[in-house]
Amino acid sequence: MEYGRGRAALADGDPTSAEDHLRQGLGARPTESLRSELASSRGDALFELGRTAEAAASYESAGTPYAPGSYTQ
Repeated sequence: MEYGRGRAALADGDPTSAEDHLRQGLGARPTESLRSELASSRGDALFELGRTAEAAASYESAGTPYAPGSYTQ
């Protein structure tokens, strides 16, 4: 549920709300596959917020192909 809300908030241009929903979803002990989707999407929200170091860590925790440090300033 939080995943869908987070993705919708991202699509609506509201990364702050998206990050909040996705963080809540991660705290709800999701399945491994959903956890990966939540973390990757949270990385997208964090990146849009300019929180690049946190975005990189979220992408890495999701197991996505983003290289560590690619988004840090």
